Amino acid sequence: MPEPDDGGIKSKSAVGSVLIFLVFVELTSGFVQGFYTPLLPDLAKHVGVSGEAMNWFQTAQAMAAAVLVPLMARLGDIHGPRTVLRVAIVAVLLGTIMIAVFPSYPLVLLGRIFIGPLGVWLPLAIAIIYVRTAGGSASRSISIISASLMGGIVLGTVAAGIAQDVMSSLVATLLIPSMMVALSALVVFLKLPEDVRLSAGKIDWVGFVGLGAFLVALILALAFIGPSHAKTSLALFAVTVALFVGWVWWERRTSDPAIDFGLVVSKSMGPLYVAAFAMGAVMIDAPPNLADFLSRDPEVYGYGFAASSDVLAGMIASMLVFATAGALASTFIAARLGMRTTLLGAALLGAVGQGLLIPMPHLVAAFWVSGILTGFGLGILVGALPALVSHAAPAGRTGIANGIYSALLAMGGAVGGAVFKQVLVAFRDEQRMTELGGYTTIWAISIALFLLTALMMATVELPDKRKQVHE
Repeated sequence: MPEPDDGGIKSKSAVGSVLIFLVFVELTSGFVQGFYTPLLPDLAKHVGVSGEAMNWFQTAQAMAAAVLVPLMARLGDIHGPRTVLRVAIVAVLLGTIMIAVFPSYPLVLLGRIFIGPLGVWLPLAIAIIYVRTAGGSASRSISIISASLMGGIVLGTVAAGIAQDVMSSLVATLLIPSMMVALSALVVFLKLPEDVRLSAGKIDWVGFVGLGAFLVALILALAFIGPSHAKTSLALFAVTVALFVGWVWWERRTSDPAIDFGLVVSKSMGPLYVAAFAMGAVMIDAPPNLADFLSRDPEVYGYGFAASSDVLAGMIASMLVFATAGALASTFIAARLGMRTTLLGAALLGAVGQGLLIPMPHLVAAFWVSGILTGFGLGILVGALPALVSHAAPAGRTGIANGIYSALLAMGGAVGGAVFKQVLVAFRDEQRMTELGGYTTIWAISIALFLLTALMMATVELPDKRKQVHE
C-alpha cells in the first residue's frame, strides 16, 4: 500500500480548523442524544403506543450501536475515518428524518436503528484529529472534542424543552435534530480534509458479526429481565454465554482478530476499558434515577421533593454543564497535578458526590452539590480517558481502540440500567411503592463504581514513558 501523504495538514491553524469542524460534529452528536429523551411521552402518543413500549426506542439504537460501532471504527482505521464518518452521518440523518415524518411505531424504531452509527462519530473524530497532532496537543484536542459531546447533550435537552413550549407541531420539533445533522453532514463532506496514514489490515467479518450477536443477545436479555419475563431473559442469557464462548474461540484462532485480546487486557488498556464500563453505568443511568427520586412526592413516598420538570431539567443540566467543564479542564489540570493524580482525584470526587446523598436524602442542597461534584469528576474522566486509549493503541488502530471504549461505555449504561431497575423493584413495599432504600442502594453502587475506577486509575500503565501526553 502506498504511504498516504499528510493531506496538507501541517500548520497549527490547519489543525485548529479541523478541530473546530469536529467540535461541531460532536456537538451535534450530543444534541441528538439529549434531544429525544424529554420528548418520549409525546412521541409515544404520536405513534400510538404506551410509555413502556418506548423502552424499545432506546433498546433499538443500543442494539444497532453494539453491532455497528466496533465494525465501523475498524473500517475507519483501514479505509479512512472521514470516509466512514460520511457513511455514519448519512445513516443518522436518514434515521432522524424517519422519526420525524413517519407516525408509525415500527418505522420510528427503524429510524432509531439507523441512528445506531451515532456512537461511532466520537471514535472516528478522535482518529481524524489524532494523526494530525502529537503529545499534549493530541490530548487537549481529544478532551475538547469529548467536552463538545457533553455540551451537545445539554443543548439538546434544553432545546427539546424550549421546542415543546414554542412549537405546536411535534413533527416540526422532531425535525430539529435532522437540521443539525444536515449541517454536520455539510461539514464532513465539504470541510474535513482527506484521510491520512491509513492502516493496512483486513476485516474479521466473522469476529465482528459474532461480537455484535453476543452484545445484541446481552442487551435483549437485560431488556427482558424481571419476574414477568424470567424464562425469556434466562434463555437469552444462555444464548449470550454460548455466543461469547464461540466468539472468543474464533478470535483466539484468527490471525487478524476483530478484537485484540492481548491489547484489551494489557496494563495500558485494560484498566481504561474497565473504567469506561463503570463510568457508563453512572453517566448514563444517574440522571434518570436522580430525576425519578427528585420528582417523588414526599407526602406519598416519605422522600423526594415533588420537583417540577423545570427544576429537574435544571439539576440535570447543571450536572452536565459541570461535566463539560471537567472534560475541558482535564488536560490543564493534569498538566499541573500529573495525569494519575488527576484521574484518581476525579474518580474520588465522583464517589464523594454520590456519597453526600446517602446521609442527606432530604436536603435539596445536597443534590445540587452532588451534581456538581459528580458531574465535574465524570467530565475529567470522559475528557482524559479517550486520549489515553488513543496513546495506548497500536499504530493504525486508534479507531477500533476508541470504538471498543465507546461500546463499553454504552454497555455499562445498559447493564447499569438493568441492575438499577431490579434494585428499585426489590425495594418495593406491599403497595408496590419504592422505598428510600432502593435509591440509597443505587447511590452505594455508584460509589463502588467510582472507587473501582479509582483503583483502575491507580494501576493503569500511563503513556509517560512511551508517548508524552503533555508537552
